[in-house]
Amino acid sequence: MEQGISDKQIRLRLKSGQFVRLRRGVYRVRGAPSTWEQTLLAACLSTGGVVSHHTACRLHESAVVASDQLTITVRRGHKKASPEGIHLHRTRSFAADETMERRRVPVTSPLRTLSDMAMVLDETLLLELATDFVGRRIVAADQLRKQVATGGAGSGQHCARKLRKVVRRLLEDGPY
Repeated sequence: MEQGISDKQIRLRLKSGQFVRLRRGVYRVRGAPSTWEQTLLAACLSTGGVVSHHTACRLHESAVVASDQLTITVRRGHKKASPEGIHLHRTRSFAADETMERRRVPVTSPLRTLSDMAMVLDETLLLELATDFVGRRIVAADQLRKQVATGGAGSGQHCARKLRKVVRRLLEDGPY
């Protein structure tokens, strides 16, 4: 037996205006404040994914990458079409330490976020992002060393090489 309220009860609350539909299968009570985190959580709940890439950078409070793009990563095999307003990435799987919650929203860890961003950023911005994460101590230099030694988080050889090069520059040239 499912917990919660029935489909009929949801329809009645939507019709009466008590509920507001955020995404398919995700609602909020009318009058509850609408927040950015609520928007992210609704996207995660509707897709079964986690916040990633540009959106994860913002959720991890980095000012390096500015984007209003809503990006979610889902496991392969997910529905083919991206829900409206969501840029979907697909992955085979997440290791246990590659996801976390931040402000009650499922998100890729800062280390996984760096690996993901190696796919979409040039080396200069990736270095700036890595420097930001290390400087704010949300990623440790030792974690970065280990990440590049093991090849990164499934983002391809080109991205792993780019991240390895950036980490080498950061750790050899920087104060870390």
